[in-house]
Amino acid sequence: MYRHIVFDLDGTLIDTETTSLVSLHDTILEVLGEDRDLESLRYYFSIPSGKVGAHLGAPDEKLFIDTWNRKWDELVDLTRPFEGALETVRLAHDLGMTVGCVSSRIEPEFYGDRHLQSVIDCFDVVVLAGDTPHHKPSPEPMLLFMEKASGKTGRTVLPEECLFLGDTKADCDCAQGSGAHFALADWSCRGTQGMAPEYHFQKMSDLQEFLKGQAEQVVLQ
Repeated sequence: MYRHIVFDLDGTLIDTETTSLVSLHDTILEVLGEDRDLESLRYYFSIPSGKVGAHLGAPDEKLFIDTWNRKWDELVDLTRPFEGALETVRLAHDLGMTVGCVSSRIEPEFYGDRHLQSVIDCFDVVVLAGDTPHHKPSPEPMLLFMEKASGKTGRTVLPEECLFLGDTKADCDCAQGSGAHFALADWSCRGTQGMAPEYHFQKMSDLQEFLKGQAEQVVLQ
């Protein structure tokens, strides 16, 4: 049974697909003069945003990220929570689960997100891009979650008690590499795409019922 639920953000709780793809495309076009195919850019969303410029070979990484932030801000109104996502975070909190977030965002991107303000208090443990030497797909962020959650709960958090909900292979590798289980958030019904998740959710309502069932098992234990 799972006592601890960890959420990825972008593509899992917050639908940033259009904003992310278009803003990155326009940044690459402006800074590097390259017109990239939108689909080819999905890979970079598993990398902390501050490192994407280096991966793309941008000679001035600060110019790259500053331009990307500007392009993102121009399109930010296109982002929105997935239907039922914030209610799911609140539900997990109200069920007594330890609620975590492991995201490639940096602090201002997490704490400044207007969509998250109503559930910020639900997150017991937050692990962001700058909190570990290596980020996803490394297991380090999940291992840090377990360490922090152990301190919060006063009991050792075991990997098999943790479920990480994410939408990318980097999320899957991070979870399973730490010994935790992975649940695929497949809200766009793209399939497992080569991943081997322990659970595969295509509807938020199914995830909510699953969490209720886990909480009931904890009570009956």
